[in-house]
Amino acid sequence: MKDFFIRLGKNPTYKRLLKEPWPYVAGAVMLAFFQVLHLTRMGRGWGASGAFATWGGWVLELFGADTSSMAAFAAESTQKTLAGGFFADPASLRNLGIILGALLAA
Repeated sequence: MKDFFIRLGKNPTYKRLLKEPWPYVAGAVMLAFFQVLHLTRMGRGWGASGAFATWGGWVLELFGADTSSMAAFAAESTQKTLAGGFFADPASLRNLGIILGALLAA
């Protein structure tokens, strides 16, 4: 397995795409592409912070709190998201992907 990573590190395509910094224009184009893709698939903008509130609701429910009586979680859509679970929430999956991608990049 160690040899695989050594060979991978010497691969010119790997170096160009994943080790060397991208030009700003390439990064901007990729971000714009993923934003448009996300908007067309999910029907809403690419937000990251809303999912953290949902995660907080799941933690509260884990400790036995009734989130339906709390103002932050009282909306029907929020209760539906909380009832659906982590893997049914696209925002949570997106944030998990961002976190894992950042860990891999580091």
